[in-house]
Formats: sequence, structure tokens, C-alpha cells
Amino acid sequence: MVDAVGFCWTFPVPEQGFIKLSPRINQAAKQSLTIRYQYEVIRRHAEKEGYRLIRVVPFLEVEPDHGTRYIVGELKKVWRTCKDKDAILLLVDLSEASGGWRGHTHLRAWAKGRTSKEKVEWISPDQIVIDGQFFDPGTHFRAWRKRREEWIADKAKRAKKVLRRALPLCKEEYSYSKIADILNDEDLSTPQGKKWTKSNLAKFLKDRTADDAT
Repeated sequence: MVDAVGFCWTFPVPEQGFIKLSPRINQAAKQSLTIRYQYEVIRRHAEKEGYRLIRVVPFLEVEPDHGTRYIVGELKKVWRTCKDKDAILLLVDLSEASGGWRGHTHLRAWAKGRTSKEKVEWISPDQIVIDGQFFDPGTHFRAWRKRREEWIADKAKRAKKVLRRALPLCKEEYSYSKIADILNDEDLSTPQGKKWTKSNLAKFLKDRTADDAT
């Protein structure tokens, strides 16, 4: 029987608090629908082809809106497992989903660099049923992109909301560390959706004036 290793990836969604992904595929599939979808496609493909799926590795990108070179380092680790086990690497070609915008330049470049003898197999991103629900990756990705664009458009509003809360605390001579703790406790994240720290709060307040809060 041919052994196979799967690799799944997705973007973080800091505005929803999704900034960490479990290294365990079953747990990662519960955290991310995109990971769950790829896992299901890989698992079903392996079953159809008669492969023994020995491992599936989930990966969370470092940026929320574009693929980075960091993925190559993870791919190299997975590739070592493939070579040690003489296994095929299975990847879902998300760029081929309807509306195909979720391609990953660095992932594709790495995969293209493998020789004809090296076993990398791309799987078509077909529409499937997950837990009784029809899942179309293209529709899912377009909806995600729309929500992301709307969230980015509201960045100025989020900044003003933080200023309205932080500036009075500054006047009361609270330290930046204390203000950061208060903002985090009240779920007032940075305009980029991250947690406040002493340093990023100081920079944020320095770059704006009290007029921004009116």
C-alpha cells in the first residue's frame, strides 16, 4: 500500500481571535472550516486511491490576507517525513476553487520545484458534503473575503473607539501597561485585531491626537 501525507493551510482571522492553530489535525479541523474542508478532501482522496494516510499537517499563515515564505519552512519539515516514509504529499489546489483567489504563490513555487520522481499530488477542490451540509469552497472564500474587506473598512471607527476609552485614562495618569490591560479586558483590540501591549499602545497614541476621538 502507498503511504501518503497531507498538508492543509489557512489564514489567521485576528478580528475573530483566530490567531493560533492546533498542530493536531483533528483539533485544527474544529478550529477552522477551511482546514476541515482540506482534511476531508485529502482523506477521501486517499481512501479512493487506496493510499494509507499516515499524517495530515495543518499550518496557519502569519499574515491574514496573503501567503508568506514561512510556509516553505513547514513544507520542508513535512517533505522530510515524506522522504523518510517514501510517502506521497497530498495538497488541495485551492486556487482552482470557483473564484480561485486562495492560491499560495510560495506553496506552488515550492511544489513546482520538485522533480518528476518526487511525489507531490494536487487534489481538485471539489464541492463536498460535510456533516450533512453542502460546502462550496469558492462560495466560502468569497464570503470570507467580503467580511474581511468590511472589517478593514471599519478600521478608522475601531481606532476612534479605542481613543475614546484610552485618552481619559491617560489624563488620569494610568500607565500604558495598565491601559493596555483595561482595553484587553474590555475586548477593545487594536484596529488590526490584536491584543494591546505597552509598546503598541504607546505608538498608537503617539500617532494620533485627541482630535481623532471627536
